[in-house]
Amino acid sequence: MMTLSVTLCITVLLSQYSTVTAGVVMKNQGENLTMTCTTTKNSDNVGLYLKARCPEKCELFYYNMKDSAASYGSAYKGRVTVSGEFEKLTVKITDLQKEDSGFYFCQYVFLNGVKVESNETDSLLLFVKEVENIVTTAASTGNLHDSPNVMVLVSILTACTVALLCMLFFGIWIITKMKTLCASQGEENGSKAYHGIYEDMTAHRSQLRH
Repeated sequence: MMTLSVTLCITVLLSQYSTVTAGVVMKNQGENLTMTCTTTKNSDNVGLYLKARCPEKCELFYYNMKDSAASYGSAYKGRVTVSGEFEKLTVKITDLQKEDSGFYFCQYVFLNGVKVESNETDSLLLFVKEVENIVTTAASTGNLHDSPNVMVLVSILTACTVALLCMLFFGIWIITKMKTLCASQGEENGSKAYHGIYEDMTAHRSQLRH
């Protein structure tokens, strides 16, 4: 239910930014996200915001072009790093959590004469999936590399169980149908035999009378 709610929330948020082309990124809890913010080189560029809606609007950081320094939002401090040139900044967000699911977009700030304006460029729709219990258990025992094989095995066993149950129910249905058919044929054969005996007795009586 929670997953469905998050998905619906993200869909609604994306519809608010229909003019921005967004890619969908699926990540597991605890993984990292890397995205790139790009713009054309212009002397009027001032700075760059990386913003998100998950679901409320928040700022991950603001990058000041003048001194090439970034200030980070409190919720992301220590989890966000920025590298590269201003016109092509690479942003890395570490240790993703379910609450990080949302719509992320780059907003460049520039001067247009005496006015300060902004332009939204790159964006993505992030959905963070909760790690399954089996993966968490494997991680706690130091066998995280075995978890995909374990999950595949569990999936195969589940599929086999479902197949066996289907075969069992189908077999029971066939047996029931066969019993019903045999009983019906038995009654029909019994009725024919009875009528045959009755006809023989009637014929025999007729011969005796003559």
